[in-house]
Amino acid sequence: MVFFLTAPLGIVLGAMTGFIIACYSQGQADLARHFAATGGGILVVLFLLSGLLVFSGTQRPSILQRLEATVFWFGLPLLWSALLVIAGFWIFAGQ
Repeated sequence: MVFFLTAPLGIVLGAMTGFIIACYSQGQADLARHFAATGGGILVVLFLLSGLLVFSGTQRPSILQRLEATVFWFGLPLLWSALLVIAGFWIFAGQ
């Protein structure tokens, strides 16, 4: 299950990062900023909701168990998505 979740998420995040870097290197900073901030933000919300609500189990898990499930399933993708959001704001500040 972990492979079937991490491989597609890695593909999505890698393609998104590659697109942002390509846009930024070609001088399209506005498109790169917009894509990084909104796309990364949407992924952060999606990963948080999926981890807290879907992947935390069905036996009335506690808040701590929900957070543990979120970190287990989406720890690195959450970090990567948050870095995309930060990069979007960094591109905005650099203009």
